[in-house]
Amino acid sequence: MHKITILQMIGYGDRTRRQAEVVRLFREKYPELPPISQGTVSKIEEQFRECGHVRQLKKNAPNKLSDDQKLDAKLMFEENPHTSSRQTASALNISHSSLLRVLTENQMYPYKLVPTNELAKDDFNRRILFWRRGSVEWPARSPDLTPIVYKTKPDGLADLKRRITLAIRSITPQMLTNVRRHFYLHLGCCQDAGGMHFEHLLH
Repeated sequence: MHKITILQMIGYGDRTRRQAEVVRLFREKYPELPPISQGTVSKIEEQFRECGHVRQLKKNAPNKLSDDQKLDAKLMFEENPHTSSRQTASALNISHSSLLRVLTENQMYPYKLVPTNELAKDDFNRRILFWRRGSVEWPARSPDLTPIVYKTKPDGLADLKRRITLAIRSITPQMLTNVRRHFYLHLGCCQDAGGMHFEHLLH
């Protein structure tokens, strides 16, 4: 209905209006309707020039494949599942979208293998035993998770004591408060996880 009205506003032959004029005229005549754009006017004008009407254009239905084409596509992927879908569509002289529909109908989906290790129930205990044996024989439930690594080796016992004293003096009350707070937070997460991995609960 509105397309015909817009077409009449455009005019015909040597009595035509510019697109901006049509937009303004439509807005003045139909203020209750959503405004149109010059692009809308251009499309209506182009459709009438090419088709001779402004009716709704039918969308092209996808080309249906024959049973033989579907079977050929299925067999090609069964024989070589690593082949490219675009190359296969080109070889069979069918569209890529048609080929993908055939694969979907046959429940053949693209995938990528990712090797993973399945964890068994006793793997947790094995990992504890594995990590307990190392270069340092840690006592059971030791709070020390890793050995101290010195960036520069101390020159002697006196230098080591001096460094330790300086490190202790650099500790602030706020740092101690944070340590206590995080300790209780980690303790609660460890209890929630039943003593197992709880790092993912901290974030």
